Amino acid sequence: IVNNRMQSLGVDLVIQGREDKGIALREACESLQILPEECAYMGDDWPDLAAMQIAGLAVTVPNAHEEVRKRAHLITQAFGGRGAVREFCDILLHANGSYDELLQEFISEI
Repeated sequence: IVNNRMQSLGVDLVIQGREDKGIALREACESLQILPEECAYMGDDWPDLAAMQIAGLAVTVPNAHEEVRKRAHLITQAFGGRGAVREFCDILLHANGSYDELLQEFISEI
């Protein structure tokens, strides 16, 4: 299900089922030829801490473990499972200036 959804969104690299998330993030960055510091990582529990430490932007949710919240650069307003990823995507799209253009693509379908 996840792979199909990611493919429909144009996401080429999907990593699932890894407990060693810091190593997985480094491997993904190598594959994409970018530095971990150029990545954002969103997590909510201890297994995410290693990846959050090396990512340039560490994001979590209000209902994340306390230790994760302490180490995050950004805590979303939305809780996990309640639109937090959408909120963070919107933040990124606004930051890189593509929000309005992408939104227009969906509006123009009407």
